[in-house]
Amino acid sequence: MNTFRALGGLLLAAALLLSGCQKGCPEGSAIALDARADWEALTRAPILRGAALATVEIGTSAFLYEGAWSDAITPNYFYNIPFHFSGSYWVSEAQYFWPGSSSNLRFFCYAPFGAAALTDQQHPGAPVLSFTVPDRADEQVDLLVADTGSMDGEERTSVTVDFSHALCAVRFAIKGGSRSGLLKDLQIGGLYNEATRSLAWGSTWTGYAGDASYSLEGSFPYTHSDEGLNLYDGDTGVLLLLPQSRSDAWLQALYAVQGEEDVREIKAGPFAVNWEPGRIYTYTLDIRESVTVTVSVAGPTEVGPDSVFEVGVYPFTPATPPGQDYTEGNGDFIVR
Repeated sequence: MNTFRALGGLLLAAALLLSGCQKGCPEGSAIALDARADWEALTRAPILRGAALATVEIGTSAFLYEGAWSDAITPNYFYNIPFHFSGSYWVSEAQYFWPGSSSNLRFFCYAPFGAAALTDQQHPGAPVLSFTVPDRADEQVDLLVADTGSMDGEERTSVTVDFSHALCAVRFAIKGGSRSGLLKDLQIGGLYNEATRSLAWGSTWTGYAGDASYSLEGSFPYTHSDEGLNLYDGDTGVLLLLPQSRSDAWLQALYAVQGEEDVREIKAGPFAVNWEPGRIYTYTLDIRESVTVTVSVAGPTEVGPDSVFEVGVYPFTPATPPGQDYTEGNGDFIVR
């Protein structure tokens, strides 16, 4: 199954139950949130896909006020409380109740809890996330954010919370043509790895910083194919990165063709990236004849057109010096 499901996707149904007596008790019933994602979500350790969403905690802040919403309000009802799944709901250690129809509530949520730093409880208006993309792919998460908007505090069955994806997914494929080989040391770089984002609905990432690169761990044997071989499987081999626009990104990899000892180096860049949240970007390395890299885009609303940029194959790199050679993959070729 794809890392994200495009064009419709699956709804992630979850319910957060704020139980126990902390505020607004004991007249009303505990507040329950029904949380959904716009299309299939995933995170690593664990995966936010369907029922597995129950394996992560969800951070929630609530604002209690009268009249219209104001960005001067602070999260005075509760702030950055983790909710864990228990039975049929996500529950907190303390209970929070509906305050009554004379008051209003607004909830801001993110998941997984602890994946980003929040502004403190004295910060007015919607909480702001500070996020750094982990260096290792297997530690990266599918960050979800939500804002319920203003609602009256009258007791009700549940509150719908619509999560959206704050990050984008980047993955890779290869077309090897008539010969098999091995690809390794695949990297993409020239990217921001730090940014901030308000949890208010419709917010975008700001305050970009960093100049990072990311690698796919391991080596990837490929067979001759004109159709393309995916270097990902579900969430394995997928990078979850900040949406961003940069003109100086780069991509590089080493590959060896079966039966040859020389290592070839692919370098692409600098090239532009214009990544949007909730989209999948698949970079296909085509090494059949002249080397090209094709970028295909999928997302929750429409599939974007492919964009193609040419890359050069640098002169063959000599085989690794004696004593440092080793063989990988299914063939008898040497890589370094």
